[in-house]
Amino acid sequence: MSFRALCGGQVMAACGGVWDRRFLAALGGEFVAVFLFMLISLGSTVSLDDGAVPSTHIALCFGFTVAVLVHSFGHICEACLNPAVVLAMVLTRKITIAKGFLYIVVQCLASFTGTAFVFLATRAEYRKAFGVTKVNTSITIGQALLIESTTTLLLVFALFASCDRNRTDARLPASLIIGLAVAAGHLFAVRIHFQIPL
Repeated sequence: MSFRALCGGQVMAACGGVWDRRFLAALGGEFVAVFLFMLISLGSTVSLDDGAVPSTHIALCFGFTVAVLVHSFGHICEACLNPAVVLAMVLTRKITIAKGFLYIVVQCLASFTGTAFVFLATRAEYRKAFGVTKVNTSITIGQALLIESTTTLLLVFALFASCDRNRTDARLPASLIIGLAVAAGHLFAVRIHFQIPL
């Protein structure tokens, strides 16, 4: 078999199903899901008084929002909501490279749009540095990367464990498990990892 035929076959396999009507609907679903995620979760970080929003409030809002969106959009699209989840799905061959790339592009566009909506819906005096997260001054960049990697691992592990078709013992909905993983990650990381500006 020639190199050209081999590479052409691999490229076609990697791009398989990208222009399918069902996948285009999935991209639209992913856009709406990520838009809603950014609108609601980022909105939960905006303080309308002089105090900081409690980290428990943020963690629960993120977790509940993910659970609702995965449940609501899971049958339309992958409802990954996160480029790290898409990357894990590409690496484990759950989706093709081309689909993963397009999902990440759509997620970035939806994130920008959701953030813009929160910005426009918030009065100027409450914006301050809303949505800007900085590494807490009490930890190093390396420690922050380790914490972020650990919480992402928890999310990806929970996702794959709860969506494993070979499991017969799973009694809770996958969306609930994934939402709880997000909430747990935020409960662990927000207070020590991030310094949310007021």
